[in-house]
Amino acid sequence: MNYLSDSANHISESVLWWGWGDARQNRAINSLAEQTQSRHNRMARAASRSNRQLQERITNEISGVQGRFDEVLEIIELRFQLAEYDEYQVRTNARKTFRALAAQTDPVSSEFHDVDGYWMPPAALAMRDLIQGTGIDMQENLDRARERDRLRTELLALSVGVCFEQPLLQPPAISHLLALDPALESDGEPTEEGISQEAGPRQVVSNGWRQLWKQCARGDFGAAAYQQLQTRLRELVEAEPATLSSAQLRTWTDAIRALAPTSATGAEGVGATIDSLYEHVKDSLKEVPAIPTPAEGLQSDDLEQWRHFLQELIEEPSAAERPLLEALRSLRSGYTAGGDDPTWKQPAGGLPDLFLHDIVADGVAPAQRAIALRLAAPWLLQTVDAIFHGAAANSKLSRELRHRALRVTVSSDGADPVELEKLERRIASWARPEIPSSSSQAAIVAVCLAVAFLFFTCDQAVLGVLSLLGLAIPFWRHRQAIATAEDERLTYEQMFAELQREIAATKIALADEERAQERASQQVKHSASRLRNVLSGSTMRSGESGSL
Repeated sequence: MNYLSDSANHISESVLWWGWGDARQNRAINSLAEQTQSRHNRMARAASRSNRQLQERITNEISGVQGRFDEVLEIIELRFQLAEYDEYQVRTNARKTFRALAAQTDPVSSEFHDVDGYWMPPAALAMRDLIQGTGIDMQENLDRARERDRLRTELLALSVGVCFEQPLLQPPAISHLLALDPALESDGEPTEEGISQEAGPRQVVSNGWRQLWKQCARGDFGAAAYQQLQTRLRELVEAEPATLSSAQLRTWTDAIRALAPTSATGAEGVGATIDSLYEHVKDSLKEVPAIPTPAEGLQSDDLEQWRHFLQELIEEPSAAERPLLEALRSLRSGYTAGGDDPTWKQPAGGLPDLFLHDIVADGVAPAQRAIALRLAAPWLLQTVDAIFHGAAANSKLSRELRHRALRVTVSSDGADPVELEKLERRIASWARPEIPSSSSQAAIVAVCLAVAFLFFTCDQAVLGVLSLLGLAIPFWRHRQAIATAEDERLTYEQMFAELQREIAATKIALADEERAQERASQQVKHSASRLRNVLSGSTMRSGESGSL
């Protein structure tokens, strides 16, 4: 029986063990299956996401290519429309013609079909015939171009005259351009006085007019142009406000001070600035001839500038072409044709700013600087007055004096009376510290005697004696307080005496500095008077000599 019971137990244990083993195995299999399924799901989602992104990218690329293709087609269509304009063909032929003339070869195109209202065909024909010397209708074409756009025709004539060495074109073009508004904003005819109808105060000068200004001032275009430039600039200056604005005055003051950088301050610094300006003005005016002699040939920078103006005039679209060119600009980033103003029309600066540049900048031609000094003399005198009066306003000197814990403002007249009075009251309060009063001392003595008497009547002799000895303490403290007060009084009186000595020394030093400054101010006044005389004498009539 025991044997059968043990066998049954063993069998049941074996069965139990195998059952638990199958469960663990099943759990492991299920876990592995779940992990595999989860990995499969993640891979499927990633593949689906990549697929979707790829599809979107392909769609976007196709859309972008389609959009660019449509844009290219639209650009091509606009270019074909632009090529159909007669003005475009005229400009193309003009470009080829002038390139051939510059290369001294036969022009590719000899015909310019006239376009109603467009100035380029007759102007290009006139320029070609003049350069080649073959046209009999040159003047007629030039007059017709002037009727359509006088400004651009004259600017083209001057550019061609400079670039192709045709002096006959220059005088009439220069005369008309100088008479126009310096901003070259309109094609208005000049008035009888020579001032454009568009001219006004605080005028802006364009790059084209400024280039003409510089070369006329140097004498590159002859005596007549030099004389006319001075007359025209004088008219423009008279049309400007008589005084500089506050912002312009600051700019002029800073520029004049920069002529003579100095570490000196006050009147000495102003004197150095005005003396330097005087020498600068004197040197700039003393050897300028009545009519400057032009240099042999144009400077390379000037020639390059006129070539650039010529190219811009040829490439500038007509009013009819501008809508198409604006459409091209909206389709093509960086497409500039027909958009911004040409450089000859862009501003070079205001009239006072350009005069200031000619006065102080390095590398300016002597005749150009002399014109600026003569015509801008009132503005320069205003600047000198501002510099001089700025120094005179700071003629009274003062200094804050500090001594230990004391502080007072001192001038050449002495210390500030209000501050000095406050200091005296403060020192007086420090020199009289609080001392125990006699009545309080008497009260303490009376109390000590009463206590001693009480102890003696109670047969407490020792305590009575100690109470009598306590009478010495109030007397000792009173004497100690009096000694301390005397020491403090002496200390603060000594401090006040030292402060008075420093105030006296500072007063003398400031008086000496003010006398030195007054001498410097007199020198500044003399220098400013000299400069005013030179500048006043420099505002001479057009064409007079600039020598002192």
